[in-house]
Amino acid sequence: MQTHQTLRLRVGLHTGDLFSGIVGRVRPRYCLFGGTVNKASRMESTANPTEIQVSQQTYDLVCHDTTIVKEWLAPKKVQP
Repeated sequence: MQTHQTLRLRVGLHTGDLFSGIVGRVRPRYCLFGGTVNKASRMESTANPTEIQVSQQTYDLVCHDTTIVKEWLAPKKVQP
């Protein structure tokens, strides 16, 4: 069965410190924790479908890389 539905992703990118570890005994899984993860999650959840939100910290790290295409529409503020 084929469906012709369009995939509409929302992405939030942030750069910073985080903690990681394996959580669980019965069903162990690798998890990421910290303010960086929370901010990226909030950026993703407030993005419109098909939109990528990039924090200022991430932008500052990649803005000098000429291999990255930078197209900015309307910057949004996300609460820390």
